Amino acid sequence: MKTLITTLILGLFILNSCSKEQRIVNQIQGKWTVIEAEISNIGTFEPNMVFQFEYCKQNKTDFCDYSFHDFDQDMTVNGTYAIGDNGESVILSSLTGWGNNFEEFEIEKLNSRKLRLVNYNAETGEYRRFELKAIQ
Repeated sequence: MKTLITTLILGLFILNSCSKEQRIVNQIQGKWTVIEAEISNIGTFEPNMVFQFEYCKQNKTDFCDYSFHDFDQDMTVNGTYAIGDNGESVILSSLTGWGNNFEEFEIEKLNSRKLRLVNYNAETGEYRRFELKAIQ
């Protein structure tokens, strides 16, 4: 009986030691196809895009790698992402033109099959929302 209680306590400790940010990284790692996107003040469309979020340990680095491939424009953007301190947002950073571009998206929905990212501060012509579906 003592062994069972010790095992349960140790299991709870291990589960709680994984930060909320690391749990989000664990959930979003892999490839996601964009099933719908919205551009601020323009509208929604069904793009031919794929995000790939790489796995990393949040306690060893603040940022993880990601790539974004737009098949319609034959363009790939590489960058880094970080999970916000509250575990409810993801910050995407990419090199565009003369400098870094930072965009923060709220994680409105996340499970093993679907991910919804929303940027409430998107300016005209910027991506406001992504609906993604896991492909790996």
